[in-house]
Amino acid sequence: MKKILQRKLLQFGLTIFAITFLVITILPNILPKNEGSSLVFLLCFLILLIIYVLSNYFAEQYTLPIRAMLKDPTHYDQFYDDFLPIIKEYRSSRDHVTHNNLRIAAEQQKLVQLIENMNNGFLLLDSNKNVDLVNKAFLEITNCPLTTKTAYGRSYSDLTDNETLCTLIARCKKITGAANFMIDKRYLHFTISPICIKDNNFYLCLLNDISYLYENEKQRIEFTANVSHELKTPLTSIIGYSQLIHEGIASFDDAKAFCLKIDKEANRMLHLINNIIELSFLDEKTEDDKQTHLLPSLLQTIIDRLEPKIQENNITITLDLQENEIYGNEKQLDEMISNIVSNAIRYNKLNGSLHIHSHCENDHTVLSFQDTGIGVSEEDRKHLFERFYRVDKSRSKETGGTGLGLAIVKHIVHRHNGTIHFESILGEGSTLTVSLPKDILNK
Repeated sequence: MKKILQRKLLQFGLTIFAITFLVITILPNILPKNEGSSLVFLLCFLILLIIYVLSNYFAEQYTLPIRAMLKDPTHYDQFYDDFLPIIKEYRSSRDHVTHNNLRIAAEQQKLVQLIENMNNGFLLLDSNKNVDLVNKAFLEITNCPLTTKTAYGRSYSDLTDNETLCTLIARCKKITGAANFMIDKRYLHFTISPICIKDNNFYLCLLNDISYLYENEKQRIEFTANVSHELKTPLTSIIGYSQLIHEGIASFDDAKAFCLKIDKEANRMLHLINNIIELSFLDEKTEDDKQTHLLPSLLQTIIDRLEPKIQENNITITLDLQENEIYGNEKQLDEMISNIVSNAIRYNKLNGSLHIHSHCENDHTVLSFQDTGIGVSEEDRKHLFERFYRVDKSRSKETGGTGLGLAIVKHIVHRHNGTIHFESILGEGSTLTVSLPKDILNK
């Protein structure tokens, strides 16, 4: 390669020398004196132009194969053997850099997607506390009209006008800060932490919706109060009647009646405790033994068990079973259907009816219970599945209701990955529909 290059350069140099010699020595003697100098300058310019064009041409010719080898590893020219190791090293380095750049870009995209899809609010501020990165959740929680793109570079005060939030961000310098506050009746927990990334200072802010914690605490307090009240009522009756009997104040007939009331209140308390235990079990995240059961036999067992109540209220029960199988835990399914049917009897009209229908829909067993009862108002429907909630408290206590039946039904349905729907017309009746998935995997 060296010899060829030297020969090419020698030929090029001789050509330039010959042209220059011709211009300097021959042409001035041929041309008139007044025109010679101008023509010499013109020819020199042309010579320089020719040299420039030729040099570019030769450079292009010499480097073209090298560039081709860099782009295409299969392209090979023996004329450039001396450059082959360098080209291989360059190509290896280039591929390594390209691979790393693609990997870094993919990781950055993954991180951006992760932050964007977080349920919690994420905000990254630069050293001037302007927005460097913010996700959609943060903007939605703070009711900010900006988008994640338009918020970039804006001051933190443009994202929210909440005084607690703005004060915490403004005061943060080197120490992590945190606070709880409310926006639109939502309880929020906010933390801000100063961080350093490659000698650049940033502020990492996280905004979490903790309304469920307050709601859980509220429900716990209400549940404790309700349990205390529900247990206190029968215990008060039991203690009062037993004292009358013990002190001999009650006559024989009265004592007999008091014993019946004590028995009734004790059974009511036992029923309440059993329901509380059942709810506690349903709250636990444990796997249940689920199997496919025959719906007709399951319903008939429950109806036979509730026969005294059915006859007492003279309720007519009709079955329309287009689907005969239901999948789930037998004990829980029995508890679910028993509570629904028991409620339909308890809140039904005298000489009323209960129609039970089943069908298959989208690999789900759908059960509907339609009664001709007292119905439920729109306001009561909002709280129907809450613990200890009663539509008609006086009637519920008379018939032994605890206010936990439909709460248990809801827990069982959700435990079976099903859905529950309730419709009612006040004074005309109600329809409760349960949809439970079938055992598709074993079919």
